[in-house]
Amino acid sequence: MHATTFLALALSATGVLGHGFITSPTPRLPGPNYLAACGTTISNTQEADKGGNIQDLLNKRDSGFDPAKCNLWLCKGYQAEAGAPVLGLRPGQVLPIQFDIRAPHTGTANMSVVDLKTNTVIGKELIYFADFASTHHTIPDSNRNFQVTIPDLGNKCAAAGDCTLQFYWDSREANQTYESCIDFTQSGSAAPAPAPEPTTTAEDAPAMTTPAMPPTVPTTPPVIPEAPPAPSPTSIDSAPSETTTPAAPIATPTTAPSTAGRDCTVLVPQCWAATQKCWDDSQAVFASKGVAAGQSAQAVCGKMAEGCQNLNCSWTLTGRKLRA
Repeated sequence: MHATTFLALALSATGVLGHGFITSPTPRLPGPNYLAACGTTISNTQEADKGGNIQDLLNKRDSGFDPAKCNLWLCKGYQAEAGAPVLGLRPGQVLPIQFDIRAPHTGTANMSVVDLKTNTVIGKELIYFADFASTHHTIPDSNRNFQVTIPDLGNKCAAAGDCTLQFYWDSREANQTYESCIDFTQSGSAAPAPAPEPTTTAEDAPAMTTPAMPPTVPTTPPVIPEAPPAPSPTSIDSAPSETTTPAAPIATPTTAPSTAGRDCTVLVPQCWAATQKCWDDSQAVFASKGVAAGQSAQAVCGKMAEGCQNLNCSWTLTGRKLRA
């Protein structure tokens, strides 16, 4: 296993990964169509850690990546897969959402209805978070469990593949972006009531005005500044010891799991599971010891996350590839 050596680990460091995704209702998941569209490297990465960020995937485009089919800025490139669930939603229906924040990074987030054919937002966003997955205070439960009300979409989302509910989380603190999508259809939209007969003459009727059109929703992804060169990786066994002690140490491992076997399909999920426990425990430190202690505890988790990003493992098993 390799980990990047930190000269200083501050809470605002941009190299530490944050991870998150929708767990309920069942979102789009990696499958054969994703592999065919986005290539082996991206597909394997998301199979092991579907909470990863778009910027990381942009660096993992290989010869199998098809830019005409794999738009990483729409549902992280995930495709509609055979047999995957498609919700049937009614106008006015309240839909509970559960989101797994595996590693927090302060940012903003929203959920919107997206037209899959044009990659544009339909109407207004359904919910907006001005402060999402903060590393500066205890994360409220409303970031992980919330509800959205489904608008009347007319006939825009009548068929599977027309629309999706996309959750978009962007952290400028970490320069990382995450997306999760829920496929759905809507039927039974309420028909508008017939207009009453006019009771005034043409001369008496008030002049009609045309309401202003809503602003166009930008669809171009944000320009991501070029990251500085990463320091050379060093063995975690020989990494220098911490020069400072966290104000409130927590009972979590300070290194990622062993790389015995060096199989990424095993090691990567194990590493992020250990990191997730560290983040969860750090939230308790925020509540019991205060902000300074919580930030020190999260610094330990950040170093674990960096180690998970630099695991020395292989996506290829002896004698055969994981994916064709």
